Parts: sequence; C-alpha cells; structure tokens
Amino acid sequence: MNRIVQLANFYGPATGGLKTVVEELARHYTAAGVERVLIAPGSADSQKTTANGTQIFVRAPVVPASGGYRMIGGTSDLFALLDRVHPDAVEVSDKLTLVAATRWARRRDIPCTLLSHERIDAILRGRVPGFAPLGRLADVWNARLARSFDTVICPSRFAWDEFGRIGATNALVVPWGVDLDTFSPGARQDGPVHQRAEIELVCVGRLSKEKQPEVAVDVTAELRRRGVDVHLTMVGAGPKRAPLERRARDVPVTFTGHVHERREVARLLARADLTLAPCGAEAFGLAVLESLACGTAVVTSDSGAASEICDPHCGIAVPADAGSMADAVTTLLGRDREALRLHARTRAERFPWARSAEAVLAAHRGRRRGAVCA
Repeated sequence: MNRIVQLANFYGPATGGLKTVVEELARHYTAAGVERVLIAPGSADSQKTTANGTQIFVRAPVVPASGGYRMIGGTSDLFALLDRVHPDAVEVSDKLTLVAATRWARRRDIPCTLLSHERIDAILRGRVPGFAPLGRLADVWNARLARSFDTVICPSRFAWDEFGRIGATNALVVPWGVDLDTFSPGARQDGPVHQRAEIELVCVGRLSKEKQPEVAVDVTAELRRRGVDVHLTMVGAGPKRAPLERRARDVPVTFTGHVHERREVARLLARADLTLAPCGAEAFGLAVLESLACGTAVVTSDSGAASEICDPHCGIAVPADAGSMADAVTTLLGRDREALRLHARTRAERFPWARSAEAVLAAHRGRRRGAVCA
C-alpha cells in the first residue's frame, strides 16, 4: 500500500479531536512509508504540501449553526478528485456526505474504511424530539454504514456498541492515542505561572450542546458555594460561548477560546489540579487522555467513552451533574497529589499513537467486506 486518501468533513482551523486524529494517523503513515493525501472542505480550493503529506481543500459552504464547520456536498467533483489522486485505500472521517466515496471505491475494488468519530444516538440525544425513535433511526443508518464500508473503526467500546447491537461483523475497536512528548508533566514548566485560586480546574472541549460545558461551570459554582477557593479555565470555542459567559457571570471562570498551539493546551492541562470532562457522548475522549498524559487526574461523566480511559487511580467517573462532580473533585483533592499525577501519566502511556496507527493500517490492508447486520 503506497497511498491513503483521508476524507474528512468538519475539518478546519478551529476543530479539535477529529483533526488531531487525522493528523496523528497521517504522521505515522508517513513514518511507515505510506503517502497520505487529505481531502477536506475549505473556504477556497487550494493545495499544499506538509510534513504529513498533501492537503487538498475543496471549496465548501459553512454548515448553518455549526460554529463555522464546513462540509463537502457534491460527489462529482469529489469522484474526479479521487480519480486524479488514485489512492490504494480510502479512509473516511464522516458519516454524512462523504459516505458516497464508498461507491467510488467499490467500483475500483479499493478498500474503504470508516473512522467512527462519534456515536450517532449519543450525539442526537437532546437534539431530536423525545418521541422520535432515536435508537431505531441510528440502527438504520449504522446498518447502511456497515454495509458500505469494508471496515468500521471505533475508538472505544462505547462507540462500538451501536454497531455491535445491529450485528455488524466488520466493526473493530482501535483506541486513539496521545502525543506523549507534547502532553507530559514537564509542560507545567513552560511559560509564566498564573495561579488564580488555590485549586485550578480546566475543561477542554468544544463549547457545544453535546459537550455539556455548562456542567463544568456549575461544578465550579457548587465548589465555591462549599467554600473551596477554585478557578476554572474553559479551553475551546463554539456556539455556546455567549450563554456560558452569562451563566458564569458570578463564577471564577476564564474563557480562552480555541487554542491553536498544542503545547499551550498541554501547559494548561499540566498546571491544573484536576480536569473536568462532563460530556457523556464522547466516542473516545482525547482531552481526557491528554490530561492524563500531563499528569492531571480527571473527573468525567460515567456515560460515554471517557470513563473507559480513566481508572480509579487517576480519575473518577460519576453522573454529569454539579453535585456529583463536585463530590468527585473533593474526593480527588483529598488524595496524594503526586501519586495521582504518577498514576495518570502511567495510564496514558498505554495509549501511544504508534499503536493506533499500526492497527488502522492493518485494517486498511485486511479487508472485512460483507458485514452481517440484523
């Protein structure tokens, strides 16, 4: 296999987890001698060469109410582009318009793999009316995905479950990884220290409905009510920033917006006493793993995949409400801080990106076409 084309929607300057996964895999593909070509939406047609291969951006519109995300719509131009690039394998990071690439790949007998970055029923919960048969709708769409792709790669057991329940035989669990050099306890030493309170909390993620960032604000308010000298740093951008700032008017919260530099994210994580990760819909939880790699323990939701990353020695998974998460913060603050940091780092070291990329490459080479869906 000489060339892999990565197709990705919702990839842009201010995107987080999906972009990190795509670029980390590309970095390791390149190291393994495999050429990567990325095709993603952009504000204009353009192409550039990077250390991780070629990036081709296709002019595409912004999706309404998405916070600036773009999505490739038409297939004819996409198919022509694929014909020009001539890949040996296609890797799709999208469950909507780019699924059409499977038709192009099937006609040419080229393996096509889906990276499942989100769980459909978890993402849509709270966005569709309560009477809608959410589970059934997700099952129908996931059955189509499983039949269309040779392999579906899920980063967690939580993400795999929605394919497992429909009897898909081509869905694999491949956990994502973490850059253990950038995200390390040593990042605490980078730059000046700005300690705003006795206890520093951090929450990293997109400020959108499914991420539940308001819970982190409410946890901070609850801890203040209990007499804890605490400050929260919210790292991320998104459509909920304005209402969150209103919610946090009387709460010690600093909003950084999107932080482009990964080393700065690492510094913020490493200097925090604890990380809050309230999202119950995470298909993996990269920010949780990055926090652990920095030696910072985590309080996370007990639903979603983030609870699979933590263990009791480096975090606590509880219901995502202010009282439960504030209790968990108090419990962790009562433990030996250095032991927590050591356990957190040790846990993260089990997730190197090289292992993830090796497993994805093996999936590209070992086709599993012919999923059986109940």
